[in-house]
Formats: sequence, structure tokens, C-alpha cells
Amino acid sequence: MIHFNQMTLMASIDEHFPDTSGFEQLQSTVAHLTADIAKVAWRGTNYQVAFN
Repeated sequence: MIHFNQMTLMASIDEHFPDTSGFEQLQSTVAHLTADIAKVAWRGTNYQVAFN
């Protein structure tokens, strides 16, 4: 399991892992909306992220 501290920017996750994307956009979305569903890819597998 990978652990990030509270100060880690989600956008940096895209840069650290192969076949990973969408975390930079997720960070922007979370900063501007109180609830939403976003899509990310983590090491080649697609996921939906829900937050509120």
C-alpha cells in the first residue's frame, strides 16, 4: 500500500506511477466543487471517485 501525507498534492500522483492519470483533474475538481464523481486511472485500471 502507498501512503501519502495530507500535504501531498493529488496532481503529483499522475507523475509518480505508470499508467496513472486523472488525479490532477480530480484535485482541481475537489477544490471547486463540494460533491461530484470523477474518473481516474491507477496503474492501468479505471476507477470512479465520489466525494462530498
